[in-house]
Amino acid sequence: MSEYQLLRAAAGGGAWLVLVLFLAASSVVFLSASRHLIDMAFGDPISAVQGARDGNPAALIVVSAMGLLLLLGLWMPLWFSGALGSAAAVLG
Repeated sequence: MSEYQLLRAAAGGGAWLVLVLFLAASSVVFLSASRHLIDMAFGDPISAVQGARDGNPAALIVVSAMGLLLLLGLWMPLWFSGALGSAAAVLG
């Protein structure tokens, strides 16, 4: 499901609170990602080199989250799809 479809469904259904909350949350995510990208492009190279390393536990969390995201992007279990449909029906 794309963000555009979510916005159209919220606006079409008159769910203005959901629309505003979604836009606010998307803006926070976009600005947070942009801040890191700007730091990488225009930041001080000396401070970037001195960063701390998180190690294997952090890598395990990231790899497992990315794997789950990839799995749900390629195949969505029927029970999960039904739960999302029920939640969408409750919201309007």
